[in-house]
Amino acid sequence: MKEIITKKSRIAFYEKSYASLGYEIKSKEKYGTNYVLKMEKVKQTSNENKDELQILESRLRVIELEERKKCGFERLFINLFIHILLFCLQASILYHLNMDGAHPKIMLEAGVLILMGVLLMGFIIKIIELFRWNKTIGRVKEDILLNKTEDIVKVDSGKKVISVLFTRSHGITSELIYWVTGRQYTHAAIGLGEEHECYYSFDYRGFRIEHPSHRKVKNGKKESLCYDFVVSEEDYKKLEDAIHDCVENKDKLGYNLVGAVFSVFHIYMPFKSKKLFFCSEFVSEQIREMESFRMKKTANMYLPTNLAKTLIRQKNLYHVFVNEI
Repeated sequence: MKEIITKKSRIAFYEKSYASLGYEIKSKEKYGTNYVLKMEKVKQTSNENKDELQILESRLRVIELEERKKCGFERLFINLFIHILLFCLQASILYHLNMDGAHPKIMLEAGVLILMGVLLMGFIIKIIELFRWNKTIGRVKEDILLNKTEDIVKVDSGKKVISVLFTRSHGITSELIYWVTGRQYTHAAIGLGEEHECYYSFDYRGFRIEHPSHRKVKNGKKESLCYDFVVSEEDYKKLEDAIHDCVENKDKLGYNLVGAVFSVFHIYMPFKSKKLFFCSEFVSEQIREMESFRMKKTANMYLPTNLAKTLIRQKNLYHVFVNEI
């Protein structure tokens, strides 16, 4: 049994898309302003188009995941809007408050205005991210409905697989990134092969070798998104060599905290140290070096959530795992 949370207008899309995978809607339940669809597999699909069906199901699972997250966006926007109104009221009160000396009054007013500015900026960023994601998902849905299969990739001779893993951590910095960047993923790592046992990335301690099976999860639930990509042997070797260099020189590498902060506020930092990275910057840097990918922005402008949205549009996407790794 598969459970999907979505809007009423998208029920027909899921019904039609999952029909090709052998699923039927067994029940529809109202859940606030949304609907919960319970789908059951009623027939087995043939193995003739196994690759196409695998990609189709992977894309649908990503859409499902983002639909769930978007269901909480409305409450988030209302919360932000209320906070902005409260700060406006507070600023108005302070402006008309009689205080001894101009300095304390100016300081209070400046503090309130700064807080208002930060909240407003966060609100605008979330709206922009939501618009961009809707545009991306719109393209993916169109491909699914039109049954486009020309971009289906296969692992054959001369091809290799690399993996990019997005997770959510629960540290102070991670929580800040989580709330500022759209309540999604806060960490990115890259790995070699299809085993999903070992990944490489950066955190506040510097370069790290990570094992997903050892990752601590909150309430026993995994919050992850993993993409497998088919790349050429030359690109695979580039990544292998880059990781080997990082392992050999890990004591000389550090975390790019300033770059991460700049990226959160969408500010381009022209000066780049070759020894300092934040997690998604490191992953983006490696991907940009490969001929198999097309990336528009510089590496230090990608946070985990932005990178996840960009990579779903790559033509060499092979498989997607949601909350499995």
